[in-house]
Amino acid sequence: MPTTVYLIYAAISAFIVAAICFCLVLIVRRFAALVCARGNAFPEDFGGFHETIAAHKTEIDEGYALYDSLIKEDVTIRAFDGLSLHGVFVPNGGSKKVLLLVHGYRSSARENFAAVLPFYIERGFALLMIDQRAHGQSEGEYITLGVNEHKDVCAWAAYLDRRFSGDVQIILDGVSMGAATVVYAAGDDLPASVRGIIADSGFTSPRDILAYLLDAQYHLPAFPLLPMICRRIARLSGADLSSVSAADALKNNRLPILFVHGEDDSFVPVEMSEAAYKLCPSKKTLLTVPGAPHGCGYLVDRPTCRAALDRFFDEVLEK
Repeated sequence: MPTTVYLIYAAISAFIVAAICFCLVLIVRRFAALVCARGNAFPEDFGGFHETIAAHKTEIDEGYALYDSLIKEDVTIRAFDGLSLHGVFVPNGGSKKVLLLVHGYRSSARENFAAVLPFYIERGFALLMIDQRAHGQSEGEYITLGVNEHKDVCAWAAYLDRRFSGDVQIILDGVSMGAATVVYAAGDDLPASVRGIIADSGFTSPRDILAYLLDAQYHLPAFPLLPMICRRIARLSGADLSSVSAADALKNNRLPILFVHGEDDSFVPVEMSEAAYKLCPSKKTLLTVPGAPHGCGYLVDRPTCRAALDRFFDEVLEK
């Protein structure tokens, strides 16, 4: 009898363990696909994001209308791994000051920079508005949260340098994942024509943001899920999410950086920009915007953000 009871308990225990493992595998596969596969939509719970966008629809629509009216040139380059990457170059009266605009996760440069676009044009900047890999007209099946994207940004900066034969002043400007991407690019061999970086609402590392989202969006523990998810993403995309971080990229950074972050950001916490700011050894500025959700600092407090941008441009660009 005791042996029978033991066998029953053992069978039940084995079933429970198998069920737990099966559920973990399903969660890992689903989450990894949501995060990195092209075309999937990550659940959006940004805390005030959609309300802020709706409240500023007029300004955003004005930016869209301006973009649609501008002279534009479709350009492509070849990424380090052979992918064709697409961008739109917007000239501005022969200007040799260029903002390389890097959009966020599952977004576009037209969408992310619509509100600030009139200001950038007014300031005399030409623009290079890129489609990150696995977005828009760029090739690629997987988003890698900055792991491969920062190399693409370096390739785009090199393209601009060649286009202007070195006679150009480039500023890297990214929002959300784009902000993380341009910060990671600070650790790369960028052309000397790159004069500064604007990082709006970026995360410190792919692993940091995934751990945060597991907790904030799904109420799931980072361990043991995060290592399993990272391994799954590596199998899918070939990208090691541990290979990039703001801490590593900024160690030897020489470029001035303007960090911007909304204090009410529930998607990428403001503490991540604060941490990157502390890590940055070069000339730096941190602007946090009270009441601003993710990527909406300019919409919520346009005068303060414009003043910070004006100061930054005046400091890093030659007259």
